[in-house]
Amino acid sequence: MPKLEDHPAPHFDEAQPYEAPKARVKFLRRADVETMTGIPRATIYEMVNKGRFPRPVHITPRIVCWVEAEVAAWQASRIAERDAHL
Repeated sequence: MPKLEDHPAPHFDEAQPYEAPKARVKFLRRADVETMTGIPRATIYEMVNKGRFPRPVHITPRIVCWVEAEVAAWQASRIAERDAHL
């Protein structure tokens, strides 16, 4: 069994700014995107084609998903746009 000493701690350079570990990417299937946004399939694809909604990621030749953080950012932008017009 390896000992703790066999795995040195990562190098820490005080001159470099701390960078938090990258968050894991969560993919959403189309049905999840529809539920999350309340937008039907045809409208999602229409908006994607017009550049008004995040583009899906092809995870296989026949399966596409959306990045959850991108959909959430789109939602936040819609809310911000609404609030800017108050």
